[in-house]
Amino acid sequence: MHIIRLFGLLFLVSTIFQSCSKIEHKQLLYTIDLDSLMNIQNARPFTCTGLAYNSVLHEWYVGNIGISKPEAGQINSSIEVFNEDFTQWLRSIELAQIFPNMVDVQGLSIDSTDGSLWVCSYAEDLLRKIDVRPHQQHNMSTQSITQEEYLLDSLHITRPTGVTHSDEYCWILTPDSLLQINRAKKSIRTIAVAEKAQDQIAIHNDEIFITYGNDYSNNQFLLQIDTRQENRRRKFELEGSYAVEGIVIRDSLIYVANDGFYHSAKNPKNIICVYKL
Repeated sequence: MHIIRLFGLLFLVSTIFQSCSKIEHKQLLYTIDLDSLMNIQNARPFTCTGLAYNSVLHEWYVGNIGISKPEAGQINSSIEVFNEDFTQWLRSIELAQIFPNMVDVQGLSIDSTDGSLWVCSYAEDLLRKIDVRPHQQHNMSTQSITQEEYLLDSLHITRPTGVTHSDEYCWILTPDSLLQINRAKKSIRTIAVAEKAQDQIAIHNDEIFITYGNDYSNNQFLLQIDTRQENRRRKFELEGSYAVEGIVIRDSLIYVANDGFYHSAKNPKNIICVYKL
């Protein structure tokens, strides 16, 4: 009986390992050229990081660390706002002006309870919740900017790279873990995740999707984790994504930001690659 149970356990472990180690393929549908959109109306240095979509305002938010190359100088973070179909750049949310101590911007997530935007700052061990609505009325170059007007909340987490929200929970990615936190900021659980250069996350139907990879000459990857049974994991190779960053899942499509210029990747542009879910 013990031998049967042992073989059953070994079979289960083997099945989990095989399902996690098998890498499936995601075919690229099309790309969105962020560099072209930015250069039309805005000549600022641009390197895309986080990605979020606001279904109430019908706007896309793209994190920008504000330098074009690692050696280019001081980071000048912002959120660049685009219209619903990525045909027009709308405005900048000047994070570096609003928060002078802010070092970088990584993962982004819309909070479904109020439409606010959570912003990861990896170097500060901090997430900020900001109100994006006042920026529609402000001329940032002529009116004073105060933190109090934009900062709604904050959360200290060690080395946060990605963030996403469901109705009940906030999920935060770090270099070695996926954290589940409730609305009262209480920790629910920690899932061990340590893919090479794991970056940012999105949630869809209780499943977390994580971008990862740091070989900028080859396709990078997506990890899918079922939060109801965390050992159920799938991996995908993302055709045409050579420098993965933020991710959004919307209308059965997966949008993955790539900062190829910053990393001198095979495709050296800031683009969004789009795939079927």
